[in-house]
Amino acid sequence: MPLYTVAPFVTMLLAIALLPLWLPRWWESNRSKLIVSLGLGLPILVLYAVRQPEALLSMAEEYVSFIVLLAGLFVISGGILLRGDLVATPLTNTAFLALGSVLASFIGTTGASMLLIRPILQTNRERTRVRHTIIFFIFLVSNIGGMLTPLGDPPLFLGYLRGCPFAWTFRLWPHWGSRWRTLLALYFVWDAREYTREPIAALRRDRAEVEPLRVRGALNVAWLVLVVLSVALLHAPWREAAIVALAALSLWRTPRAVRRANGFTAYPIVEVAVLFAGIFLTMMPALEILRVRGGELGVRAPWHFFWAAGILSSFLDNAPTYLTFLALGQGLGLAREVVDVPHAILAAIAVGVGVDGRQHLHRQRAELHGEGDRRGAGREDAELLRLHALQRRRAAAALRARHRAVFLVVDARRWCASEPSARLRRSMQVIGLAVVLTLGLFVAPLRADAQRRPGPLGSGSWRPAGIFPSRRRRFGEDYTISATSRAATS
Repeated sequence: MPLYTVAPFVTMLLAIALLPLWLPRWWESNRSKLIVSLGLGLPILVLYAVRQPEALLSMAEEYVSFIVLLAGLFVISGGILLRGDLVATPLTNTAFLALGSVLASFIGTTGASMLLIRPILQTNRERTRVRHTIIFFIFLVSNIGGMLTPLGDPPLFLGYLRGCPFAWTFRLWPHWGSRWRTLLALYFVWDAREYTREPIAALRRDRAEVEPLRVRGALNVAWLVLVVLSVALLHAPWREAAIVALAALSLWRTPRAVRRANGFTAYPIVEVAVLFAGIFLTMMPALEILRVRGGELGVRAPWHFFWAAGILSSFLDNAPTYLTFLALGQGLGLAREVVDVPHAILAAIAVGVGVDGRQHLHRQRAELHGEGDRRGAGREDAELLRLHALQRRRAAAALRARHRAVFLVVDARRWCASEPSARLRRSMQVIGLAVVLTLGLFVAPLRADAQRRPGPLGSGSWRPAGIFPSRRRRFGEDYTISATSRAATS
């Protein structure tokens, strides 16, 4: 396949990354997204329909399975309404985030975000310092939380469709646990600090206006459990048929008032379907080229995959990034332990796209629609609806412009207008946050198993030996070896 056939894929990813910033009003419509997807995907569709129709059919099957799962989880979780106003202490908020990050692996990051964003905003409506809570909610519930099962994160489900066992993702629990503990501890310290700075009147009002948590549409929890069982136990096309049937039951049995209170519309899932139609089509030549010529790029060791996948997915979508590096790993001719790659390579890709990229608050991943930081009694109606490709159809342009920097720890405009001492203090806060996140999340990625596995170039196992792994050059290739194998080879 010629290299120029990759151009539509690159253009598609750049359009998803840049058009929301350059042409926000035009990009708001799903019709505009459909124009982009069709314009870039049709040439590839014609090419493969003529040359490789079987590959096109296989990709179509994966696309349908992918969209059916996302739509099923979206419809069912949209029928669960959780309301309440608890005392907004740091411990309460931390418990919300901890619960949401666990639920995300079983009902998806989208479902967990839709379920918990309203009660956590309503609980914190009396407080004046809550912006950091939204940021950590995105970190933990909308991103890292979905790492443990294929249901939690679209890239992992794509890996499952490619042949990765359903239970394989449980291998990632040490990486998930380390990041979960680090971010929860950091959030608790941060929120405790902000809690002490709250006005006394706000704290009194928070303790006076307490409403217990109430759940409506609880029957949908049973449908979610059945979706999990369907994905784990059934195969296509029965899996997709079961998910569609469960989504239809949810629409039938859930009162419309519950979905109206959740702000439920079909717009977000239509947006996902349109965009991923273009992504699935345009990435076909890129995946084929990487399987054949991937070894020429010099990306071989797990830590290479971890950092490369993380950096790329920091500004592009993580699902095509996952498939891109999976195809690259399959083209290296390494041990075929799972989906034709070593376990360490697949873990590096999964953790890289599941942590690095999505913690960069990509606009396509998380956009705040609704005044999450406004004052007054109306804040319980604020919504974080663009979580994992969610978006409200009637987003106000003025509100979007107002919150352009809402996810930054330091608002640049306030920083420029503040006193020099305040600027220094805020700059040190940002630097400290970056250092803590880097140490907690990336210092020891991908700790491998204790046993030694033979590699293609020697007896050492293919895993990073720390943040600065030891390397040796043999037969013109770089590889990483463990401490025991270094002693053996020396």
